[in-house]
Amino acid sequence: MDDDGHVVKSDKTWKDRVREREIVIDSRKMYGPADVAAYLDVSYDTAIRRMWKMPGVVNLGTKEKLHRRGKAILRISGKNLLEFLSNS
Repeated sequence: MDDDGHVVKSDKTWKDRVREREIVIDSRKMYGPADVAAYLDVSYDTAIRRMWKMPGVVNLGTKEKLHRRGKAILRISGKNLLEFLSNS
């Protein structure tokens, strides 16, 4: 918002704005693709592709049903994320 209270549109997409956040990894917290993207400084889509390959990633999404695609909701614990980063 600007000084007059009007909403100012940004030229950046939400996927680009996610990368600019600063993340501190807590070993007890669960992190999603947006947090992983910000920490690794990669795009949101790249974070999703990397998370599928990480050990300890949990898919909290829905299963595929007849005529419906399943939706993936990926989460990784801070402990597993730090462990993955130290090994790679």
